[in-house]
Amino acid sequence: ALVDERLDEAKENLESAVREDPMLEEAWDMYAQLVGGWTKLGPPVSEREREKMLEAGEAIYTRAIAHDQGYVLYRLHRGIMRNHIARCRFRRGEDPFEYVARADQDFAQASIISSRMPPPWCLRGVGWAEAARFRLARNEDPSKEVAAAIGHSETALRVCTGEYFDARVTIAAERVA
Repeated sequence: ALVDERLDEAKENLESAVREDPMLEEAWDMYAQLVGGWTKLGPPVSEREREKMLEAGEAIYTRAIAHDQGYVLYRLHRGIMRNHIARCRFRRGEDPFEYVARADQDFAQASIISSRMPPPWCLRGVGWAEAARFRLARNEDPSKEVAAAIGHSETALRVCTGEYFDARVTIAAERVA
């Protein structure tokens, strides 16, 4: 159904699949992305309709997380959707920071689940950099957001080079000794 762009049928099939087997990670992911408007399929939509689609995709990821709290991609993808929602709200002149914070919570949880993966830290840095741009556009002080963006980006670099993991192992070893 998806290949033929029968989107309603594809959504129903994916909903049925995850209802029958809630551990189908790829089905949850495709379902959330399809409903959330991440695919290039379907007609163009307004900014408000796009936000509603993203919120529906976010809700599907929330359901998926309830079934499998250890699957890091659900949190990463829900966090990315939340950042997209923040952008939509910002463009309409609404407060984006609730969704910036929610996205950061997802990325923080992902970094706990998989501390040796750089993407959660990278995404936290990108999210806070965008939040700083939101502050600047409102003629507000972005210092807090800039500091968070730099800190998370530096952590991502340390994770990539192995320094972060080595530091955590050293700290853990010192606590035991």
